[in-house]
Amino acid sequence: MVKLGYATLEEIRRFKANAEDPRISGLNAVHGVPRGPQPRGTPMSEQEGLAFVVHIFKAYLDRP
Repeated sequence: MVKLGYATLEEIRRFKANAEDPRISGLNAVHGVPRGPQPRGTPMSEQEGLAFVVHIFKAYLDRP
């Protein structure tokens, strides 16, 4: 995704941390289990996560 210009590595890390760690997103939104210390950096809000997914989807659709 980074090589194709869809997202930065930092955006992917933030999104993945939220999706995988119940300490950030809570048990209802988790798709993984916590591993090690809580991820560093600023977690994405739900709104940021939605905007991130929509951005990737639109970028994919707009590619020639």
